[in-house]
Amino acid sequence: MNKKSILILLFIIIVLSAGFLYFQLITAKKIQAAVNVNYNLSGWLWSSNIGWVSLGGSNYQVVVNPIDGNLSGYAWSPNIGWINFAPASGFPNSPNYSAKINLSNGALSGWMKATQADPTNGGWDGWVKIENASTTYSGYNNNYGKIAGFAWGNLVIGWLEFYDVAIPPLINCDFSANPNNISFGERSALSWDCSSAATSCLIDNSIGSVSIIGSKTISPSKTRNYILTCQGFGGPRDFTANISVGTGSATSTLRGFKYKEVRPSR
Repeated sequence: MNKKSILILLFIIIVLSAGFLYFQLITAKKIQAAVNVNYNLSGWLWSSNIGWVSLGGSNYQVVVNPIDGNLSGYAWSPNIGWINFAPASGFPNSPNYSAKINLSNGALSGWMKATQADPTNGGWDGWVKIENASTTYSGYNNNYGKIAGFAWGNLVIGWLEFYDVAIPPLINCDFSANPNNISFGERSALSWDCSSAATSCLIDNSIGSVSIIGSKTISPSKTRNYILTCQGFGGPRDFTANISVGTGSATSTLRGFKYKEVRPSR
């Protein structure tokens, strides 16, 4: 291989490497942008001591992080003021974290705090502990869930009930290949529907970003698994479709090929 050929080869390798790194960077940025979305909790809490507590209004909102389930933001009580769902420290006892939802089983735990409580001179410290609360669904499905259960706020609040609190649906997708068994050179259609909860989706094997509902006709050269990765509440979550590629068409073409021996003339 001469010097010119080597330089051309090196140039091609550099261009391909740069293209691959650019694709990975764009993909990572899209995923990061999607996971930075919080989801609103809607509804009310109820205490027989202080009355209704609102989870959202024109200038406040309790939200849940779709990746780790952490709650944040403020709820409002006209009788005791703001309730912080994400106090940073000072938890009276276990668990040592603020309010959160376990996205695997739907259980709620952790602490909230009334910001206007005054613990001086033996006053209430404002802490509210989630004691027994969970969502009405476990795992992933298409339906909005409801949070049911209680938190304990000592003698001031008493039992605080999650009265009518809605939680967003967790991601679920229908992802398939049709047909999923093809011969070499034939085509298959990938189809997906993630409209129930997904905010954005990607398919691997160089397909890239796709809409949350769609299809794509492809002709893979060998058997492949295609992974659809979607963002949304409880995400990212992966879904897989397999296309099995046989050698039937290629073999029959080869077997039908006719050849003739030609001897060089003298």
